[in-house]
Amino acid sequence: MFDLYDVVITFVFLLLIFGIYHIALLREQAYKAATHHCRKLDLQLLDQNVAIKAVWFKRDKNGSLRFWLSFDFEFSSTGDERYTGKIVFLGGRVANIVLPPYRLPDTDAQL
Repeated sequence: MFDLYDVVITFVFLLLIFGIYHIALLREQAYKAATHHCRKLDLQLLDQNVAIKAVWFKRDKNGSLRFWLSFDFEFSSTGDERYTGKIVFLGGRVANIVLPPYRLPDTDAQL
């Protein structure tokens, strides 16, 4: 009826489905983290979107092998330029949010 090949193929298929579902959940968390971080720094999150850049396995501080994901998002500080920020997840949690140097709004022009 079922041989070992069928069991392995079914296991790989279920593992793939679980991985895609897990990435979709982490993408939602990355969007929330990017929105929160941009609001905190008074930045504009552009396109209301985060894009997955890389998926891998890496070790955490304790040496445990964890799922590692990197997401990119675009933001603006003045509304004229676009900058690309990066959110890194390790083990399902935000490990780091990196923003490149960006131009601050000219406050003298508003006075």
